Amino acid sequence: MIVLLMKLVATPLVLWLADWMLADVYYPTLTSSLSTGLTLAIIGYGTEWLMLRRGTLWLTTIVDWAVTAAIVYVSQFMFPGTFVTVMGALLTGGVMAIAEYFMHRYAIDRGALATRA
Repeated sequence: MIVLLMKLVATPLVLWLADWMLADVYYPTLTSSLSTGLTLAIIGYGTEWLMLRRGTLWLTTIVDWAVTAAIVYVSQFMFPGTFVTVMGALLTGGVMAIAEYFMHRYAIDRGALATRA
């Protein structure tokens, strides 16, 4: 549960920072970036639940990067006024992957995802 809470806070925050720092990512409202961030957090948690275990740290992080980049890019078609280039989506996915790496390490080290059968 702590991993989900970390993702629900960190993912929208990292997306908001990418929106603020990158010229290739623009969300016109806080609601659009927050909605995209929460969607990313929920999908990322599902990815972790399905894939993350000892020995799959890098694979899961790379999958999270690709999924994040795809969702960020597609989000421009969901919210009017949003602008995201391919490079902006890839960079945002990269920044998110760095944060995800540390969350994955935490989850593996603490056994936070080991409760599933």
